[in-house]
Amino acid sequence: MCAEARERSGGFLPLTEDECLERLRTSRAGHLATTVRALPVITPVYLEPIRLERAGALLVVEPVLGAAIRLSPDTVVALAVGCPTEGVGAEWTVLAQGVLTASLTSGAGREQSGSAVGGGPARFHLRCEVLSGWRRLTAQADW
Repeated sequence: MCAEARERSGGFLPLTEDECLERLRTSRAGHLATTVRALPVITPVYLEPIRLERAGALLVVEPVLGAAIRLSPDTVVALAVGCPTEGVGAEWTVLAQGVLTASLTSGAGREQSGSAVGGGPARFHLRCEVLSGWRRLTAQADW
């Protein structure tokens, strides 16, 4: 990317699919976006990578807020993970879009509780259908 295009994009550069997968591999938390009764909802989630490869990424997501957010299998979602201050001046974000399916695995070290009203599953598989990401190298802040 030429310097002029980089300046117009605010210094953001696209991540390759492999770079996105590597960042997902090391992420343990993120934010899940969906809609509830046609209104947007974003909730923090724990992440557990199951299979991260080019053929398709599969993650376990577990809502932090438990029953406060209604999630169910076959829900279309977007997951955002990122680090606004990784390393010296490096920022990145990975977005994974896909569909939730029920997970039969129990939480590692966490109590199983219903995340859907009525005691539905607390953990879901997220089958990533679209994966993208950006990084930006920023100038080191003078503190």
